[in-house]
Amino acid sequence: TEIYTLSLHDALPIYDADGGCNAYRVFLNDSLGDCVVAEFANTILGLTFATLGKPTPINDSDVRANYFAQTGGRDSGLDLASANDYWNQHGLVDANGQLHKPGVYGGVDPADIVGFDLANFYCDGLDIAISTPSSFMNSNDGDTLDWTGGRPGPVDHCVRISGKRADGCFKLVTWGGIRWVTPKWITACTGEAWATPLIGDRLCPGGQTLEGFDKDELLRQFLVFQGKSF
Repeated sequence: TEIYTLSLHDALPIYDADGGCNAYRVFLNDSLGDCVVAEFANTILGLTFATLGKPTPINDSDVRANYFAQTGGRDSGLDLASANDYWNQHGLVDANGQLHKPGVYGGVDPADIVGFDLANFYCDGLDIAISTPSSFMNSNDGDTLDWTGGRPGPVDHCVRISGKRADGCFKLVTWGGIRWVTPKWITACTGEAWATPLIGDRLCPGGQTLEGFDKDELLRQFLVFQGKSF
């Protein structure tokens, strides 16, 4: 299977990269502006829950240390591109001392909702930077959010998109829980999106993903996603 081989008129199936994970955590994002690192930690939790049957434990203290190592000790927030560069070099350590790295990553255009959907499906989730209008800030775990117009505000938060349900709404992971957002909400409120497949965490003990892809196939797919020959 190759990325972007589906017709624009073909609907992707419903999918969930995290296998119904319910172990998401806030990772200090209620007291620090570390949403980018918290999102990366929750990505690891979700993927390892799906592939290993239980989430890989990650300590708040390691999330804090990773965040401040990138900001120089300031609570100043992070941008996704710089964070991906850092993690590709240094990774994020889990409670067992194992490093987790993106390995490969690339930008996705959130205004192209078909491409966004395809990248989300084939890369088992996307890291996105979003605006947080009051309707989002006042939402609760499990809510579904649509966009009805107006100005969404500045891009100031990072979340994970890791699935899609039958009505076309995308699964958004943040603050230890899940929201569901419509395609219209994605295009209105997303400032940037990145595919970070975390290939090591996508592989089950047998060496293949839940979809039956091995490491070489995942790397080949990612080259296709980036529009490169292989």
